[in-house]
Amino acid sequence: MMAGAMRTLALLLVGLFAVLPAFARDYLELRLSANAYERADRRSAVVAHLKATPGDGLQLLKLVAAAQTNGYYQVEIPGTQADTGWVYKSYVRGYRGPAPAVPSAAPEAAAGRDALSAAAFGACQGLFVNGKPPRAPEATTPLCEEDAGVVFFASGYSKRDNRGHWSAYRIDQEHAEALEDPLPRPKMQFRQNPQLKGGGYMQPRHDSYTETGWDRGHLAPNGAMAWDEQAQRRSFVVSVIAPQKPEMNRNLWRCFEHSIREWATDTARLGGSTYVVVGVVRGDGEISSNRDPNKVPVNVPSHYFAMVYRTKPAPMALGAMVPNEEGHLDARRSMMSVSDLEARTGFRFNIDQQVANQPPNPRLWPARVVKVETLGRLPDIDVQCPRARVSPR
Repeated sequence: MMAGAMRTLALLLVGLFAVLPAFARDYLELRLSANAYERADRRSAVVAHLKATPGDGLQLLKLVAAAQTNGYYQVEIPGTQADTGWVYKSYVRGYRGPAPAVPSAAPEAAAGRDALSAAAFGACQGLFVNGKPPRAPEATTPLCEEDAGVVFFASGYSKRDNRGHWSAYRIDQEHAEALEDPLPRPKMQFRQNPQLKGGGYMQPRHDSYTETGWDRGHLAPNGAMAWDEQAQRRSFVVSVIAPQKPEMNRNLWRCFEHSIREWATDTARLGGSTYVVVGVVRGDGEISSNRDPNKVPVNVPSHYFAMVYRTKPAPMALGAMVPNEEGHLDARRSMMSVSDLEARTGFRFNIDQQVANQPPNPRLWPARVVKVETLGRLPDIDVQCPRARVSPR
């Protein structure tokens, strides 16, 4: 009889637990408003500001891993560059309540992340293919350079590395026509970006690069901004430069930038637009200059890259990735599909997958090749690297 009673009790308990909600041990509850950091270190870049919900509301954070690192938990934060961040333990506590319902509209959630990320660039959204900015493998600060409704370029700045991480611009017919008679390069130094001032962050300066042996590599190149004087001047900010090997910057990269503008000109003649993203891959070294009173350290990229997307005569795109070193004179050897570029850099450019997978056709993407290598006075571009014939059809 006792055995029968025990069996009955066991069955009742099983039935009870079957209807009780599951408890979520892989979630944390945000106790206080807090910053989420790029790494488990409060000196790293802030990727999000998390606001605790007042009253009885709950702000839940899904854990990426249960273990702490230096007292920080890694949690999911949709809408940031890496979709994760690190929160210090004092601001959260374990959550043992019912597991949140799994969203049934994952595609909308993904679209919301894209929209949130694009909105951070304000008026510069139109500079991206389909209005979607590139997603970098690490946290960056979104910046938009525009004036009175005229948009110049967008960029992602790395406070961790104290340099530009990527820049994006677009060349349409009106830009291409103006670039056929470009404005002269302004005689000015790179200034600090007013959008980055405040909050205790110390920007590098023009002289942070002086006497280091490295050029100020321009991610929003003056040549592409030479359609408007204000666009040129706005591009002379430290937020869109990174250390670049002089032998590479003044030879292969100079010629490659000219090739991009020539592709854009041919596309514009067909009534199309060209979208360009120029960026860098994080390296292991850094520079600092005795000419900079603050000696702000600047990370030296291992590679420079570009993604170029043309809408005419049919959507097409290419990637290019060049080591940040001397000895490279032919950009054609560095050209690849956008999918390959994404795999090598960790970036996501949010273009149509079929276009991203296409290897570049040399007939449609002829590039200038360096014939006269120099570190001194720059020769005429057609002397340094004769123009290759563009065949857009």
